Amino acid sequence: MGQNWGWRPLNRVDETRGSGSVDKNGWRIINSLSRRVARITIDEGIVAELTDTTPPQAFAMNVENNEFVSGDALEDLYECVDDRFYRFGWEHGADASYELKDGDLVSSGTSLYRLFFPVLGAPTLVAQLHLIIDECSLRISVSELWASFESDESSVRVTGECVRVLAAYALVRRDESYTDGGWLTAPESHKQWLKLGGNTNSGIERLGFERGKLRSQLRKAGVLDVKDLFERKTSGYRTMLRLSTRADQIIFIDPEFQSDD
Repeated sequence: MGQNWGWRPLNRVDETRGSGSVDKNGWRIINSLSRRVARITIDEGIVAELTDTTPPQAFAMNVENNEFVSGDALEDLYECVDDRFYRFGWEHGADASYELKDGDLVSSGTSLYRLFFPVLGAPTLVAQLHLIIDECSLRISVSELWASFESDESSVRVTGECVRVLAAYALVRRDESYTDGGWLTAPESHKQWLKLGGNTNSGIERLGFERGKLRSQLRKAGVLDVKDLFERKTSGYRTMLRLSTRADQIIFIDPEFQSDD
C-alpha cells in the first residue's frame, strides 16, 4: 500500500460500499493525495469518513497502560538504519538478531512497548554532509557536550550525552598509535565513557542507546552514510568498534583533552 491507507470489510461484505480501488488481495486502497473525502457505507445506515489521509507513521503502545508513543519519543525505543528498525546496541551483534519487525516488543526503563511499523517508502533527505570524506573534520567539547561535523561547505552540530560517548571513541581513535588502532570492546568503551564523566549507575547498554541517539540527530540533519560512523570488526565472539573519522580529523576544544602534537 506504500503511503496509502487500505480497508476491507470483515463481515457484511455485500452490504459494505466505500472509496478506493481494489488491489489483488481484496483491499480497497485510498490514495493519500486525493482531495476527496474517503467514505465507507454499511447498508445505507452507517457511514464512516476518513478525514485525514496523511501517510501512516510508526508508533508504539505501552502494553501495561495502553498509552501511545509517537514522533520523536520513539527515538528512545529503537534506531532506524537504512529504513530498517533495530534494537540499540546492534553494532555488537548480528544485524538480523537485533532487527525489529512490526508487532515486536521492546523495553525502555521499566516499561514494555509493542511496536507498529507501517510500510513506507524511503524518506527524502537533503544531502548536507558526508561523514567519511577526507574534508570532514570533527570538533568536540566534552565540558559543554556538543560536537560539530564540519566540511568546507556545511556543518552539523549534535548535543547531549551522546557527545560524551562519541568523545570516548574519538579520544582513543585520535591516539590510535597508542591504543591498538582505536578499537574498543563494549567493556572498554564503557570504561572510557565513565572516565569522561558518564553515569556510574548506567551499564554497558547505555552506550548503544547513545550511539543510536547520535546517529538519529545526524540523520535528521540530512547527513549521509550515518551507519558507517562506527567501524566494526569481529573475532570469534569478540566485537570491537572504532570511530571511522581519521585521527587527524579529530579536534577537542577542552584544553585537558588537546593533543601535545
